[in-house]
Amino acid sequence: MNLIKSWIELSLLLSLIPYAALFFIRRLRKYVAKNYNLIMIDMDGTFIKTHTFQKALEMAYANQGDNIYNELIYRSKQTRAYTQDNIRMLKGLEALVNAKFTKNMEMKVAKISELYLNYDLLKSLKKIKGKEIIITTKSSDLIAKYLSKKYGLSGGYGSIMKYGRKGKIVGAERLITDKEHKFNKLFVTKLSLAKFHMTKKDKRFDPKKTVIISNDILDIETMKNVGLSIIVKENSYDLIGRLSYNLKLFDIMIDNKYTQIENI
Repeated sequence: MNLIKSWIELSLLLSLIPYAALFFIRRLRKYVAKNYNLIMIDMDGTFIKTHTFQKALEMAYANQGDNIYNELIYRSKQTRAYTQDNIRMLKGLEALVNAKFTKNMEMKVAKISELYLNYDLLKSLKKIKGKEIIITTKSSDLIAKYLSKKYGLSGGYGSIMKYGRKGKIVGAERLITDKEHKFNKLFVTKLSLAKFHMTKKDKRFDPKKTVIISNDILDIETMKNVGLSIIVKENSYDLIGRLSYNLKLFDIMIDNKYTQIENI
């Protein structure tokens, strides 16, 4: 088991070396505010100090929930047709369908997530004026919209489930992933969601005037394509979080002092 874990960690590390080089070069340039007009907040582990998909699996599979979550996150493998993240999302959807997870259960997870709200981050976000601030997540669109509406953000976007009889999840209308698929339109990126939001608001979308605040490497493709990438360290307890700040995969790292983002 330890050998398998070490191999997974080594594989992850090797895959991230090009990104580490990219962010090293980016940090050589002195940071200057660039009139950013959009801030994307990752939900799980950042806006809230828990993972809603993990909570859903725990609700559906009891003691096996954590094992299923770790299996999906660390052992999903890419194929010729799909990226690792595509496969991760498809397997996650399959797990919810097989568990007969329902919309009501999804709403229960939304209510539970409030118990883990990152109040310090929210307090600083509320001091930012004149910018669109949205939650973007690979997890539930329902939960993202619930949290963004309740706490007064500009919008919330995530993976949209498809419901059948008695509200059971039978599939998905949209899955958020790292890269879009040439033929399968089910997959949408966070940047596509950001563009959709700005278009809806009748505002121009520019990735270089966009900020993302996240806590782990699952957002690395988005982070490399926006103007400013911020990592929240204090919520990063697992491997995918630790690798983000150990390899310095960010432009700026926040360590408990959320006031740093108030002047973005």
